[in-house]
Amino acid sequence: MSKRCLSDRFLTACKDGGLLSSMVARVKQDNTLAFEIRDNFVNIYYRGGNVSEIRELGSGGFQVKVASGYFTQGIQSPLDFPFKLQNEAHVSQLIQALPLLKDAMDRFLTRNPKEEREFQQLVVRENNQSSTSKGTDYLICDMEYTHSDFRDMRFDMIAAHWPSSSYARKRVDAMELVIVEMKYGDGALRGDGMDAGGAGILKHWEDLLKSEPHLDYLREEMTLVLRQKAELGLLTKSEMDRADRWPQIAFQTRPDQKTDWILLLANHDPQSEILLRELNALAKRVQETPNAKFNVKVAFSTFMGYGLYDQGLLSLEEFLLRYASQVYSA
Repeated sequence: MSKRCLSDRFLTACKDGGLLSSMVARVKQDNTLAFEIRDNFVNIYYRGGNVSEIRELGSGGFQVKVASGYFTQGIQSPLDFPFKLQNEAHVSQLIQALPLLKDAMDRFLTRNPKEEREFQQLVVRENNQSSTSKGTDYLICDMEYTHSDFRDMRFDMIAAHWPSSSYARKRVDAMELVIVEMKYGDGALRGDGMDAGGAGILKHWEDLLKSEPHLDYLREEMTLVLRQKAELGLLTKSEMDRADRWPQIAFQTRPDQKTDWILLLANHDPQSEILLRELNALAKRVQETPNAKFNVKVAFSTFMGYGLYDQGLLSLEEFLLRYASQVYSA
């Protein structure tokens, strides 16, 4: 069964001196971009959209694709996609095309908003790449997770709980797997928002329960992702800088272990009753499934930011009690 990771040849091409090294360096110089590892290919995200998909070619070299939908209403593609990357000149052409690709996406996303995905990438940046990310208690391993063999495993983000205390940071082999579900606006709570994909909170809980048999697999897969991201210098938490620590990166596994499922709710209107209804329905369903291997937590704003801190997370019951008027103010 395939896992999210790059082949040795692909990974070597991304390192210093490799064919794709200048593209990786360009991503690291631009915090509006996110480099996400897939099953031997890479998605480079901008504003939550895939600005470049790079795949390894069996014949040698690589190939980059960009969705043709971005180039409409008179907007011209800067390159003839799919575009082969077979030498440094080709990679340089792609790098030079990035500002035009981003401009095309800006216009596309103005006409076709994808706010939930855009804010997901902000969460990734705040916890992985920003000036404050070294102090957050979470590291985002992946965004927009899907798996062809496990159709119910569709997650907005997968994170590692890695507390910022000096004691915890001495260990990279004891992180805990966390799954994050983001909802932007009240339409997404019902599953009818522009970027909601047709699933409300309760549906996500039911799908989450189906993923229980595959949690160990997910831990193994995210271990590979984090090791390769650390090796490429894509993680700014300083404890990941040492090459001798990369092979040690791992997630805890215990027989009685429960995995945190974090709800990250952005821009809810307190005058709308939908969030209260959804959370009450979720609380009832959680009580009906006491043997579930998940803890439900809700993130609240860290003074308007998206950094994830332990102090900014509450259990579902605590959240409903403490923030009753913000959840629904009739």
